[in-house]
Amino acid sequence: MSSKRSDYPQPAPRRPIDIPATPARGPSDSHEAKEPSATGAKLIVGRRIQLRGEIAACDVLVVEGEVEASMASRVIDITEGGVFKGTAEVESAEIRGFFDGNLTASRVLRVYATGKVMGRVRYGALEVATGGELAGDIGVCGQPEAERKPIKVDTEGKSATPEEASTAAEVATEQVASGRLGDAVGRAGAGRAKA
Repeated sequence: MSSKRSDYPQPAPRRPIDIPATPARGPSDSHEAKEPSATGAKLIVGRRIQLRGEIAACDVLVVEGEVEASMASRVIDITEGGVFKGTAEVESAEIRGFFDGNLTASRVLRVYATGKVMGRVRYGALEVATGGELAGDIGVCGQPEAERKPIKVDTEGKSATPEEASTAAEVATEQVASGRLGDAVGRAGAGRAKA
């Protein structure tokens, strides 16, 4: 019998490699150190993934895709391009993508330059980067509803009463919905020009 030689090269012998220890990061070295410990149950909704329903028993939710849900958690992190629609009650929220719905961040809400938050929002502390957007019913956690009154400032610098602001907002919303906003703005400008 003849011995067969393998056409494939034999792997090199394996040996252990020493990896030097990395220094421990202090609280000022890392952004994550500011947040609650993320060692619990973590759910990552990846890009191009769509999730609908209720999220329970989740400590950290990372949204890279689309989520339409209600949830109670410690941390929500919506990455750039991520979308969350629904209700979220969390300790801290990091928004780099889009949030639409009811958001309560009892500890801190951070809206980054690429972030957009719309809806009913309550927060313990608020940080909004230049370029970040925050719109809707915004308030501090625990602040009574009666203390927050909307104020509308017109182009002449006069402030309107809350009732006038509410009426103006309803009219504008109706005009946007019907496509007549451009006509209304044109007529308002023409009226000011005559006065």
